[in-house]
Amino acid sequence: MKKTDEKTRKLTKAEQKRQEKFEIKKAELEEQGYEMKEHTLGITYANITAFVVALPLIIPVIVLYVLFDGGYIIEKGDMALFLIFDIVLIVVHEAVHGVTWACFAKNHLKSIEFGIMPEMCTPYCTCSEPLKRRQYIIGSLMPLFTVGFIPSAFAVATGKFWLLLVGVVMIVGAGGDIIITHRMLKYKPEKDEIVYYDHPTKCGFITFER
Repeated sequence: MKKTDEKTRKLTKAEQKRQEKFEIKKAELEEQGYEMKEHTLGITYANITAFVVALPLIIPVIVLYVLFDGGYIIEKGDMALFLIFDIVLIVVHEAVHGVTWACFAKNHLKSIEFGIMPEMCTPYCTCSEPLKRRQYIIGSLMPLFTVGFIPSAFAVATGKFWLLLVGVVMIVGAGGDIIITHRMLKYKPEKDEIVYYDHPTKCGFITFER
């Protein structure tokens, strides 16, 4: 999950600086005849719907785990491993967003920023360059496959219940990315030319069309 669009929260200095840069780019594009549209979702909405959206992906993982006779016992040290893996993979989740988008961005990692929203202790990643829709979606969903499905696959293979829980938590953590991807795929541009930007301060994206 990337950023939030809670209107009442105070932007960090990094976000304020990023917003200022975006306003300059926005003015340039509008002078060229582009019209801006925001496609965002609130953090509360994302958190509530993340599990529901991820459920169709979680169920097959659990079914496979059961079919392969996975265990259900939490052994000594398992909870510590669960917590450690969750914390590490939350960071890796954002890193995967950044590295994937950097592969498509002209300035690569120079266009990627990471941060934490202090009020919600939520990490985020954002790309300051325009991306094609396919590129944005690949970067958005990559954490789902890397930190969601891979631990789940190892859980099925090893029968480790704590690892299954890690996989499920990470899949749910990608729920906001799934929602944004669905919104992007569902959106039908009204004009021929379109540019996609990751939103500088909110969870979602921005389109410029002409």
